[in-house]
Amino acid sequence: MFVFCLSCKTKQEVVTYTYLEKISGKKPSSYKVIDGKLKDIYVYKENILIDNEPEDRNDKYKLLLKYFNDNNKICLLEDDITRYSMTFWTKNSCTEYYINNYLESSSGISSNNIYDDCENDLTGSYYYKRDEKNPNVWVSRLPKGLNDTIYCNPNRKTIKLPNIKYNE
Repeated sequence: MFVFCLSCKTKQEVVTYTYLEKISGKKPSSYKVIDGKLKDIYVYKENILIDNEPEDRNDKYKLLLKYFNDNNKICLLEDDITRYSMTFWTKNSCTEYYINNYLESSSGISSNNIYDDCENDLTGSYYYKRDEKNPNVWVSRLPKGLNDTIYCNPNRKTIKLPNIKYNE
């Protein structure tokens, strides 16, 4: 009977991540007057759908942090990008609705719709701001309790990353 009970124990499904490229990318967030000229200030957003996330909060946090550390593009960002975020969403009927019904439609999708309609499915988010004095330094105070600084190589190469494909 003991062997039977061990075989009944449920396994944690494999955690999978889906990068939501149509609501991820560079977009203008505001503007600033520099040397008498109006310049756009940009943000870079990355949205990730996570399936089979662990229920334990600490295990979930460790997985999100590992994914963030392995996949963020902060040190590749162009110099005109001043803010960066990576947001994780739980894969379920609400978030899948947007993938199945909007991402392939001609009308497009706004990540604001997901924030509004699937607010309870937000799993976690990382948010960094570029240091105004040193563009190779990024600082975060979010999520609450995180005090993190990312130092990028001053001779780093930047790449032209995609813009968000649809208007927000």
